[in-house]
Amino acid sequence: MGVRGQGRAQQTGRRTWLFEVATSICGRVESSPAVRRLLVFHGSVQGVGFRWSAARVANSLGVLGYVRNLPGGQVEVLAVGDETRLESLVSILRQRFEVVHVDESPSTSSEQFLAFEIRR
Repeated sequence: MGVRGQGRAQQTGRRTWLFEVATSICGRVESSPAVRRLLVFHGSVQGVGFRWSAARVANSLGVLGYVRNLPGGQVEVLAVGDETRLESLVSILRQRFEVVHVDESPSTSSEQFLAFEIRR
């Protein structure tokens, strides 16, 4: 296989790894009621693949919502899911990036989501 095939194999391996990490943290338990949380990540979180990684991890955890860059250099995440999965999302992203601080607050948004998306 050429370079393209090798890249696909690496991507598949990474997806499997994310799924394994997510299920080891969350387990395979019945979901609790969904909560909405607005998260603002501070630190080296722009220009380093943070949004892409956040979407991949969130989708692997079954978390809905969006991620977007903010003008001040932070990244905003609106996450919808059970408490355990949201905690896992924050924990995994803290481990993978140089996150200095995360502001968390309940979200009053009533927007409905079918998946976790990257917004510009």
